[in-house]
Amino acid sequence: MDLSESRYRIVLAEDSDDDAELIALELRPVGLEMEFVRVWTEDAFVDALAQAPDLIICDYAMPQFDALRALALVQRLRPGLPLIVISRAVGEEVAVEAMRRGAADYLLKDRLTRLPEAVRRVLERSRLEREKARIETALDDSRRLLALRERAVECSSNAIAILDARAPHAPVTYANAALLQMTGLPMEEVAGRGFAQLFARGGDPAVIERLLQSVAGRREARAVLRYERGDGAVLWSDVHLAPVTDAHGGHVVAVMTDVTESRVYLEQLERASNYDALTGLPNRNLLADRLQPEGSE
Repeated sequence: MDLSESRYRIVLAEDSDDDAELIALELRPVGLEMEFVRVWTEDAFVDALAQAPDLIICDYAMPQFDALRALALVQRLRPGLPLIVISRAVGEEVAVEAMRRGAADYLLKDRLTRLPEAVRRVLERSRLEREKARIETALDDSRRLLALRERAVECSSNAIAILDARAPHAPVTYANAALLQMTGLPMEEVAGRGFAQLFARGGDPAVIERLLQSVAGRREARAVLRYERGDGAVLWSDVHLAPVTDAHGGHVVAVMTDVTESRVYLEQLERASNYDALTGLPNRNLLADRLQPEGSE
């Protein structure tokens, strides 16, 4: 944002009416919309600080107040607020001390032609510092939110993987702890492997192919997938694929919910309804179903 797009509140700490008027006249060529709040006592200065000014121009020495005290108050009440010190002829050590205590600039009253340039420079530097602080705060907030999301994903009981949809076979670029536990594989064996490679053993090729096509097309999809782990355990997962909707659009998130228990329970119910519990032979329900003519209800 350009400096000219804002209105600036300037605290002018100056006890001399003539000098205050001269300073205001010198600042007209700056071309900025400025509102002056003039003070010359410490109490009035503190009140002015509470009004969120953008800049302070302060006389070095006044009967009831001085610039060094003003700098101390700024550091305590409004740290970062720029303050330009102006003064009549003083020793170089005075200017050095003012700058050491945090003054943004130090000008002599008989050289106020430098004031417009100094004000513009100080306001621009202050604007850049505020913008930098805003960006850093936003980055910190984003990092904290990202860390929170990563922790939530890592702690999820659902197996979660991120697949690279741009590469052949949709290799895994990230897997949470639940997916490693589900597959029984360490991260070194999961990362970089294609999605089909991980779940092809004992799986339905048609289901896997449909899921891979959805990954390649960046389409949302859902399917129940059967597969065998390396130790021979048979697992069932409800797989939900969701494309990442960002500028790159090259990844798909796979969320896998273990439904093995419910699937086994359904199979047990089906077997109990069709086979005799004692003999293991087909019962009347299964025989009737098989003897029913094709096409009849």
